[in-house]
Parts: sequence; structure tokens; C-alpha cells
Amino acid sequence: MKTCFKICSVFLLGVTLTFSLSRTAFCTGKYTLTPVDKVVILELHGDNNFPVGKSDSLVSRRGDIRYTGKQQPPLEARGMGLLVEITVADKKRTILFDAGSRGDVMRSNFAYFGKNPAAIEAIVISHGHSDHFGGLPETLSMIQNRGIARKIPIYVGSEAAFETRYFCWPDGALKGPWKWPGQSVARLGGSYIIGGPRLLPGGIALYTGPIPYITAYENINLARKNGWCIKDADGMTRMIDMPEESALVLNVKNRGLLVISGCTHRGVVNTLRYAQQLTGINSIYARFGSYPAEDKDKLMQDLLTLKPAVFIGAHCSPNKPELMRTLRTELPQYGILYYQSVIGSEFSFPGAEDSN
Repeated sequence: MKTCFKICSVFLLGVTLTFSLSRTAFCTGKYTLTPVDKVVILELHGDNNFPVGKSDSLVSRRGDIRYTGKQQPPLEARGMGLLVEITVADKKRTILFDAGSRGDVMRSNFAYFGKNPAAIEAIVISHGHSDHFGGLPETLSMIQNRGIARKIPIYVGSEAAFETRYFCWPDGALKGPWKWPGQSVARLGGSYIIGGPRLLPGGIALYTGPIPYITAYENINLARKNGWCIKDADGMTRMIDMPEESALVLNVKNRGLLVISGCTHRGVVNTLRYAQQLTGINSIYARFGSYPAEDKDKLMQDLLTLKPAVFIGAHCSPNKPELMRTLRTELPQYGILYYQSVIGSEFSFPGAEDSN
């Protein structure tokens, strides 16, 4: 494996942080992923619980009371929290991808779906917005209360994720602030691992670290007048493009890459191409996550080139209804399955048997 990072440590937010410093714009080395036999993704925490269709061979709609027979649906709140269960060599490994905005929702929905938080080996954070990390303290508390007290690795793309953030409106008004729950995370056993790319133990998954811009049309315009921002030392606001945003990549046996992202601020195509570059695997089995309001014609053109077998929209994707309609109606015409994930959607991605 070619490496392009050096490892450093600092003490910040009450915990020792391990992180990587890039020597190049982005790493072009190849990271060898262990082919996994099966991946199951359950949306534990999400924005939506509207009807999106029945269960089929790929998805079980466990949050839709029309089909489950339960009296009440799972709790709903803005944000993303995915339980990722990975089977390799008959052993199940569990990762939490993002932790939603509310700890009470995480606690309630773990119980609702009969999942044990103590099974979580690692937590990966896509980016530093509170609807992706707000449930961290409660989740860590559940892990420690149900299992042996232990350090839980928390993968974060860069120190930028810890910045206090605001939403800036064109008239100069600010919404926020949203702050990272630093001390409570450290107290509850969270141990930050900052930067990437990084292979998770056993090579079962790759945390990409910060995703570089590859396509021009997916770049975030920092000259815009509204959007996510921070305050500099002089109190002036500055627009940001979520430089820490990262994805999780798995290699499903004889199928190809499964790429999981959060809001995907840095772009769907940027994320998929970076996953290909890092792993040397061109075949994309599935992508899971939201999508920004990109140039839909260019996005469609690139997706037809990348040709994922399955394209799943999640989290804030319904906020782009026109783009969602385009993807939902046009991708299947080219043999790409489109699904929308809502709370309780459980997607199963099995590997394929060897052909010989």
C-alpha cells in the first residue's frame, strides 16, 4: 500500500487525537480492502418516515407500520445515523456511520429495532454538522452501559469538523451556533482518529478522510451569500465547503464497491471517483447517501459512466425534489436501481459466489 500521510498527535477537546497530514493534494495509493460476504445497512436515525414502497429482496421497510404490524413508528428527527453490519468469514462486525442529531432518538430506535449498541466497534463521522454527531454522547453511553468499558474509535475527517458552525443568511443573520460535544465524548470513552484515508481493522472498510474536488460542477461556491459558515478570530464570518467530509467504502465480494456518504456536500461523483482511486476498484455495486443540488444533466451523464448497480438516496435528499424525481425516474431506464431510504429501511448487500 502506498502511503501519503504521516501520523501526528495533539491534545484537543479533552482527548488525545491521532491524525494524518497530507503530503499531496490527495492520496493516489491503493488501499487493499478485504472482500466482505455481506453488508446490511439500517437507517436508525433519519429525517423522514414517509411511505416509499414495499419491502423487496434488497430492502426491508422495518419502520413502516403498514407492513410491520406495530402500533407506533420509530422516532423521527433531522439527521443521519446508520448501523452498518458487515459479515466476513462468518463473523459479524458492526460500525455506526454518523450518530444523528438526538440521543433520545438513537436510544429509542436501537430498542425499537432490537439492536445492541454494545456491538459497535467503531463510529465514523461523515462531517461536522450537528445532525450527524449530536447523538454521539448518548450512543457512547449506551455502548458503555451494555458492554465492558472500552475505548471506542471515532473516525473524523479533519480538525475542521470540530469548528463551531453557523448557517449564514443573505441578510447577514446567523442561525446557530452548533458545537461539537468534545468533553462528554472523551468522558464516555470516545477516542478520535483524525484524517485519512484509513483502513479499519482487518481491512473490512476504508474511511476516505477528506474528499477532494475532482469534478468542477460539484465544487461549493465560497463566494455565495448564504450557507454554512464559521467565525474567524476577528469575529467575521467565512463560508465553508465542509473540507473534512469523508465517506465509508467497502468491497462486497464479487460485486464491487459499496460507498456510504452523509449529506455528500463534496459531491456524489467526487466521492465515487475518489473511492475508485483509493482502492483501484472501478466496479461500483451501490452508493448510499444524500446528494446536493448539482447540475443534474452532468450528474446523470457521470452516473451513467460510473454505472452503480444500485443508487440509494437518504437523509436530506428529499430537499431536492426535482433532482430526486430525475434520478428516481431516469436511472432505472439505464439499468440502475433507485431506492429512497427512510427510518427503518434495512438494505442488504450480499456478495456473489465465485464463478469457478
